[in-house]
Amino acid sequence: MTDNSTPNSASVAADPGPPRGTARAVNVRTASSDNRRRWSSRRILVIVTATAFVAVLAWLFRPAAVFGFVAVGPGLVLLPALRGLDWATRAMLAVAVSVAVTAVVSEVLAIAHWWSATGLLLTLAVGCLIAGTRRGGAR
Repeated sequence: MTDNSTPNSASVAADPGPPRGTARAVNVRTASSDNRRRWSSRRILVIVTATAFVAVLAWLFRPAAVFGFVAVGPGLVLLPALRGLDWATRAMLAVAVSVAVTAVVSEVLAIAHWWSATGLLLTLAVGCLIAGTRRGGAR
């Protein structure tokens, strides 16, 4: 005689679960805390990755930005009066004047024993700001 009240392992494995369209009971507190925990760890991962990406980009593009400013910035501030020239001539003069101004400022800082790369950039930036505001800026 077989006792049908206790299911055997074959009938448990073949149990399809609740019929379609019916909801299963879920512990809401556990599910929401898991989602919060996953979301916060994803958020932290995204923030750390974005910070690292920005740091790498800043490290890669800082020399280009500094070189671009030193090569063009002082010349563009000092040459707004040359309006009759074409853009190619103004660009070449801006680079030439920028290199000359940077060399003179660098020599003055070196003679005064104050030279440093940061000091040179700061001096050029402040000089460009002062010259640009007094002359009305580059046009």
